Amino acid sequence: MSSVEEKKNNPWPNRLKALQLRLGLSNHEMADRLGIAYRVWVSWKYGERQPQTGSITLINMLIAEADRLGL
Repeated sequence: MSSVEEKKNNPWPNRLKALQLRLGLSNHEMADRLGIAYRVWVSWKYGERQPQTGSITLINMLIAEADRLGL
């Protein structure tokens, strides 16, 4: 699969952008909340890279928090 196809089939950018919007956080705040570097966050958000298992767990926890808070 080519790099372009991988980006096209990557579900994470839309999920992460939606979560960021729900939480009302900046890129720096999202990176801080997840305990990752700003550049890593941006690479996930724009589909350059995909989060790994441990980070996916944290992302799911943030989604659950947003749900609990009604965001």
